[in-house]
Amino acid sequence: MPTPEPIQEQAQSPEELAKIAKNAAAKEQLRAAYEAKTTARNCLGCGQEFRSEGAHHRMCSRCRSRR
Repeated sequence: MPTPEPIQEQAQSPEELAKIAKNAAAKEQLRAAYEAKTTARNCLGCGQEFRSEGAHHRMCSRCRSRR
């Protein structure tokens, strides 16, 4: 069995690294804002935990799509 060749990583410039870090920080801010305005609830259909947007939102998207 032949050995796989190692994956070569591309060298990234400081500008590219700064852009990646900025994007990661922005994604983290969006995630934190989403979690702040939603509540963890259990789905009434399957019992799986999901992020609910309010009292009107009691079923996960998978169970709602099956209706």
